[in-house]
Amino acid sequence: NEMAVNITMNERTVKNFMRKQVPVFKEAFNAGKNVTEACYESGFENLSYFNKTFKKLTGENPSQFRKKHAGN
Repeated sequence: NEMAVNITMNERTVKNFMRKQVPVFKEAFNAGKNVTEACYESGFENLSYFNKTFKKLTGENPSQFRKKHAGN
């Protein structure tokens, strides 16, 4: 199904993008930015989707990640 292939490619693209953004998230969190600011600054327009995708990739939600990596 062509539609299923496009959806899978899009998910793969988002995951690759998120992997590359992890250092950017760490930097934003260390600069005192909150999850919403990091979401929108990274190009996501939907905070809920950002949170869901972030957790799939890192195994923790953005708030947990922020607490764990802030100051590192």
